[in-house]
Amino acid sequence: MSRRLPKRARYERETVYQILDEGLVCHVGFVVGGQPFVIPTGYGRAGDTFYLHGSRASRMLKALREGVEVCVTVTLLDALVLALALAEASAKVRTGPPIDDEDDYELPHWAGLLPLLTTTGDPVPDPRQRAGIDTPEYLRDYRRGRHGEEGSVSESEVG
Repeated sequence: MSRRLPKRARYERETVYQILDEGLVCHVGFVVGGQPFVIPTGYGRAGDTFYLHGSRASRMLKALREGVEVCVTVTLLDALVLALALAEASAKVRTGPPIDDEDDYELPHWAGLLPLLTTTGDPVPDPRQRAGIDTPEYLRDYRRGRHGEEGSVSESEVG
């Protein structure tokens, strides 16, 4: 089984911010009383501040207030990699084309990426909201930045 190579990961602040800004759900991992927990939750970012969604009474936020160590993971699945060798097939998270062994390029099989897209639809107003309130421009024009759209991470940036 292949492993992700450290040289393929990206740690630059702007790349991390772009991933955070595009994602919607994170997984927060922590341990309380010897029991590990991983909680999916919504999040947001403003500048250098990362916000987690949750109830003040939740186990997660109580534990974080008490100072437990935490791991936050945001995953954007961009494509399925269809490599020549089955052991090299994978799902790609912000990376480029498959990297096959040189001998595999002689195989009579197609290889490449099957992009996976997350898109937004048109805003749908609450039917009970007060009449005469228009959809704000920032929502009318909102688009998730992927695959060459403004604000997305380009293939050359991710290798």
